[in-house]
Amino acid sequence: WLLPSRIARMTVAPPRARSPPAAVAAIAGQIHNPWFGFRGGKGLGVTGGTLAVIWPPGLLVVLPVLGLVTRALGSALGSLVGLITLGGAAVVWARRDWAMAWGIAPDDLLVWYAIGVVLLAAPKFFADLRRRPVATRSAGR
Repeated sequence: WLLPSRIARMTVAPPRARSPPAAVAAIAGQIHNPWFGFRGGKGLGVTGGTLAVIWPPGLLVVLPVLGLVTRALGSALGSLVGLITLGGAAVVWARRDWAMAWGIAPDDLLVWYAIGVVLLAAPKFFADLRRRPVATRSAGR
């Protein structure tokens, strides 16, 4: 767990540019855990934690969407829609250059963080969708 932060500290990048790569590395470590044969979780909890630190407004945008779609269509589809919302919100936020009280600046680093999160987490949820058809997911509700 210390490796991503040590790697970030060794770089010559300014401090604000170190946290997104460390956050993406933490998510990758949770999804592809070497101690479990590179099979781990789905990364949603770690993504929420990194969002709370790096981009708090993004968490406030994604959580309601994630909750509503998960309630209506199931967890895999809800998570995919939440990840797509994260990517879209990051692009809009960076494009409009909206300021934040803390976290990273609203620039391309924010967009690359969102791309990294989506590319890491989405395949797990796509695999879930392929395993269970829509009819069986909603039959238990």
